Amino acid sequence: MDGHRIQQYWSHEMEAMLETYRQFEILIPAKGRKGAAHCGEDGRYVETLIREYLKRYLPKDLEVLIGFIMRPAVKTGLNNKMRKNEQDDNSTQLDILIYDSAKYPIFQRFGDSVIVPPEGVVGIISVKKKLKDTDIEHEVIALKNVSKLCRCNNDEHEAIRGPFLALVAMESFEKKSYLWINGYLINCHKFIRQKSILMI
Repeated sequence: MDGHRIQQYWSHEMEAMLETYRQFEILIPAKGRKGAAHCGEDGRYVETLIREYLKRYLPKDLEVLIGFIMRPAVKTGLNNKMRKNEQDDNSTQLDILIYDSAKYPIFQRFGDSVIVPPEGVVGIISVKKKLKDTDIEHEVIALKNVSKLCRCNNDEHEAIRGPFLALVAMESFEKKSYLWINGYLINCHKFIRQKSILMI
């Protein structure tokens, strides 16, 4: 099977993104530890860096944003009463939201910070500067919960789609993190498939 060129291309792009972050660490170094001097700005820089890379490659109709999902007890744009017995609900703040603003409304916008309905959410990415094994379960459960908020069903109440979900980290403290995440997601996916729900 081929595809080596495109795989090599994306590997180089990811290396370039990591190198851009390392330049930030060089210019604003932390004293006595790895990373940049200001932890809050360090994390925001990583999120911004990933958002800017995504904007380069995604179709123009998809916006890369931050903010909240607000799921009203009515389905946006449809004469559909599937949620009539539900309550309005919202997510916690999300690091990266990939949103189809060409087809769906935005409730509120301040720059790249938004509150949006779930129907237009294409992807949700949780960003960690440094991923510890103790963070993984919390992050994956949070992604799973927000995916429930975005779940779209057809008129027969069958799940038809959910958003793309990802947990991205610039570095990991533990070598076993990748295997732990992979195993956890596989187990989640098996459980979710058995329940016939599209979430992770």
